[in-house]
Amino acid sequence: MNRLLFGLLLLTACGGETQPTQPTPNLGGNWSGTITSTLSNTGTISLTLSQMGMVLLPPGVGMEQDLVGTWVTSFLNFNADAYSGTLSGRVNESSVAFSLTPSQPTSRGVCPRNFTGALTNASSMHETYVTFNCTFADSGTFTVTKQ
Repeated sequence: MNRLLFGLLLLTACGGETQPTQPTPNLGGNWSGTITSTLSNTGTISLTLSQMGMVLLPPGVGMEQDLVGTWVTSFLNFNADAYSGTLSGRVNESSVAFSLTPSQPTSRGVCPRNFTGALTNASSMHETYVTFNCTFADSGTFTVTKQ
């Protein structure tokens, strides 16, 4: 009798899971906009993103997908240099988090950055970032739109 009651409770609990509140938007494609750094002032940033895979999160949170891609930044007051590298991260219903890894060594003044932020919609992102594994601290924001 106890096993039957336990089984019914388990089935009831599983059937009562909350569905995702909204689908995960497709961020694949080209993005561009402005980046503001505490060290380098304002510059431009371009991202090329690919989105793939689906991992089910806890009930009600939605789907999470992997992001991979490339990036390029350019700051006019920083010797007009352009820096680039690879991107990896995750996106779910309304938030995105990723890391930018520079292709140049950190000795050239470019450090990896962790970005976190919100999706305004499927074609606009606003993020904040901080550097990590670096000999200096930098932080900032960027806003990009899908092209």
